[in-house]
Amino acid sequence: MHTPLTTTRCLSICLGVVLALLTACNCTNVTQTTWVEHQGGVVVDSHQQRADAAVKRLMACRQPAQRVGVQVLNSETISACVWPNRRIYITRGLMDRLTDDELAAALSHEIGHLLDDGNLRSMVALRGLGPIRGAAAGADHEVQADTLGCGLLESAGIPQAAMITMLEKVRAAHADDPYLREGLDQRLVRLHATLNQ
Repeated sequence: MHTPLTTTRCLSICLGVVLALLTACNCTNVTQTTWVEHQGGVVVDSHQQRADAAVKRLMACRQPAQRVGVQVLNSETISACVWPNRRIYITRGLMDRLTDDELAAALSHEIGHLLDDGNLRSMVALRGLGPIRGAAAGADHEVQADTLGCGLLESAGIPQAAMITMLEKVRAAHADDPYLREGLDQRLVRLHATLNQ
């Protein structure tokens, strides 16, 4: 017999889904292959060629050259992330909104996570997990990845302002989520202050 969902149960389920999405990086029971399948799988088309070209631009100045793989997810969501095995994923939805310089900025942010912590224990995402609070502000990995990403952009001769315009587009895509928006706002304020010194 099917029982109707109560408002409380419905809210609990919704909250559980939201928490799972926000902490997807901590889902130890989900393999990377399963996660990729749930994101729509990967595409190998002009999006992939464009992503490969952006990584090549960024890594050309790194000595010794570091190997970083990127794959394009067949998804309209606005996202990019990196896994501990140095595999970067970016969605078609995000790529379709970005210029080539902004694409390089999104990927440089993800590479920044690898430079900041070569031993990632979980997946991390471009949009972050929300606002930076209290003492954690100085140690925030998203801010550090933005900073390291800007350094990569500068080394590759790509305007660092691309990091700002890229994050503004990510913020606009998540306008209905005040928690994520607040975190992105804080990162943008820091980037503006740093790049305008």
